Amino acid sequence: MIKMTDDVEFEVLQHMSGNFLCEKFPDNWRDMNDDEQMEFMEENVWEPLENLLTSEVYQIIDNAAANAIQFMTKKGLIR
Repeated sequence: MIKMTDDVEFEVLQHMSGNFLCEKFPDNWRDMNDDEQMEFMEENVWEPLENLLTSEVYQIIDNAAANAIQFMTKKGLIR
């Protein structure tokens, strides 16, 4: 069983970002300022999502990560 930490939560978010961007969030994502994060997402957004606002794409990624964490918690994989 994995203990839920901020690092584990970020790893899930980072992994999920790869489903909606051409490149997953970089390891230094949390050190980037808001403008740098938005620029990264704009440059790497998956083509079917490119007409969405960057904030909407982030919300999709964040929701996917939250759902993955909820699933893993329910299955007893993380606590």
